[in-house]
Amino acid sequence: MTEHVFGRLAHAAAAGALLVGIAFGAGARADSFTMGYSVGFLTDPFQAIQVDLSMQGAKAAGLKTLPVANANGDPGKQITDIHNLIAQGVQGIILVPTDSDAIVPALNFAASKNVPVVSIDIGPAG
Repeated sequence: MTEHVFGRLAHAAAAGALLVGIAFGAGARADSFTMGYSVGFLTDPFQAIQVDLSMQGAKAAGLKTLPVANANGDPGKQITDIHNLIAQGVQGIILVPTDSDAIVPALNFAASKNVPVVSIDIGPAG
């Protein structure tokens, strides 16, 4: 693997660690913290590895996880996925946006519900 790939995988691990920190900082027990993951393209081999490692790390830390929401490259679906994850009770979301601009309203919605979102690999606009 190249240094670039290791760096990106480190970001995925850091995102998982950040959500664990948020859970404990909020006074939640790890086994009561539910994490969601929204990805733009699960067909991308790197994204698939990144998702697997992040989910393994979350489970190893004792977090509950929901099935990964795959937008399949559709920004509108990803916005719906974020809303659905929040409706299912997640307390934190790891995100790889499909479209940096289009995802902003979903992030604002998450913020209004006090659900932290950690964006990895691709940042949102703003």
